[in-house]
This record gives sequence, structure tokens and C-alpha cells, in this order.
Amino acid sequence: MAVARVATRETELAGCPVHAGDQVLALIGAANLDDNGVPAADCLRWDRDMNRHLAFGGGIHLCLGIHLARLELRIALRQWHRRIPEYRVKPGVELDYSPGIRSVSGFPMLLGRDGSEG
Repeated sequence: MAVARVATRETELAGCPVHAGDQVLALIGAANLDDNGVPAADCLRWDRDMNRHLAFGGGIHLCLGIHLARLELRIALRQWHRRIPEYRVKPGVELDYSPGIRSVSGFPMLLGRDGSEG
């Protein structure tokens, strides 16, 4: 996801000058990977403290469906872990993330303790 904005004043981002009136395209998903805001963002940690991610937007642009989406995800994950408590990404596989909305084209998994492929 990305949002377009117009710079209102002169500034610099990572050594690149931005002038008042310039069009700026902010990649919102990248904000969720900033180590300053979310340390080790690329690692799944169930015990992670709450973070200020932007998966559902923010401020006046907060998604109206945020509470329903969180409830659905909570139920889905509880059922998954109840039925399939042992799983992992197949060794040697590097996930290929799509541009834009962060997703993967495939997710090869090993299910169960015996490592049968799913």
C-alpha cells in the first residue's frame, strides 16, 4: 500500500532533497519494517509487545473493519494451532513477497512432528 502526498516544506529524506510542492509516495508497508519502531520486524514473535504498525491505516484513515478483521484472525489462528500445533516453513525456502500489499505467492510448509509436507 502506498499513499501520495505533497511536501509542504523543504526537507531531506535519507540524503535525498524534498522540495515544497514535490509529490511524495510513502510506502506504508515499509513503515512496519523499521527497526527503530519494530525491532526484528522480520521475525515472528508471539511475545512481542504491542507495536504501532500501520496494517489497518491510522488516525482518521483507520480501517472501519479493523475490529472484525482482528477477531476473525484471532479465531482462525486459534483453530489452526489447535488442529495443527506443529508446523514450520520448509527448510531452504525463501519466501517471495509481492510488491504493494505484502503477501507471498507460495508458502511451502512442513506439518506435524514427522515433517510431512503440506
